[in-house]
Amino acid sequence: PVALITLNGWLPTILGWFCLLEGHIGDETRQASIFSKLTLFQLVQTFFVSAVAGSIMDQVNCLISDPAGQTMKILAKSLPAQAVTFMGLTIVQTTFGMSMELLRPFPAFYAFIRRHLGPNLTEEERKRDFLSFSPLTNPGNLDFTSLTSDLILMFITLLVYAILSPVASYISLIGFVCLNVGYRNQVIHIYDPSNDTGGALFPKVANYLVVCMLIAQVTVLGVVSLNEGSRMVPIMIPLLIITILFHRYLQQQHLRVASTLPVMECHEIDETSKKGGDFSFVVNAY
Repeated sequence: PVALITLNGWLPTILGWFCLLEGHIGDETRQASIFSKLTLFQLVQTFFVSAVAGSIMDQVNCLISDPAGQTMKILAKSLPAQAVTFMGLTIVQTTFGMSMELLRPFPAFYAFIRRHLGPNLTEEERKRDFLSFSPLTNPGNLDFTSLTSDLILMFITLLVYAILSPVASYISLIGFVCLNVGYRNQVIHIYDPSNDTGGALFPKVANYLVVCMLIAQVTVLGVVSLNEGSRMVPIMIPLLIITILFHRYLQQQHLRVASTLPVMECHEIDETSKKGGDFSFVVNAY
């Protein structure tokens, strides 16, 4: 888990370079694009590939001897066994990630380089960035994209393994409580509180949370059916249908409205801006 979390820590930087080539009109939409890519990677690579690959690799000999008959049994028995892996991932992500966030070793190292290489003649110069190295007095904004994508992974792990392995619920509870206390302190006392994503991140987060619910329900439905629990399948199908209809409802009624500001509100903002706004920046601009 430590290696996996370390590699995932580099993903926001790598994906940020790719998102720069997409030509976003602002940093808010670029951060939302990074969040979408991070979440997809977490769901596909970290969750599905780790679960399925672990299940298959543990039973290679059985697959070779009887591939047709053993595949379903292996998945049904081994998928719940992967709960230990994801509980360990949650523990490491909470302890290692939170300790790195609270101790802030990399910002301290960057501030050390800034103090010895950058200009320090006046107080204003000491507070200014130098070659992308920031002093500790300028912590910037909290990286909500990386944090939220990690929470999405913890959320889907909780939804899937809360039924297959109830101990995962207690591990997730401890993780969420620790992250809540730690990041609440960071947001209030450390980072710049004026961070504003323009509402570009929330619709994507709401959409992925419902998608996680669908994935968890389909996964549990498959495991129950593979474990000869066919009697439970008809009972769970209405829940799956309700979740799909709720997802469609969000897409049509809420996410579509949240993606674009309504015309009436645009008109009110324009009328308010006319009274005391300065539009000289657009004179002869087009």
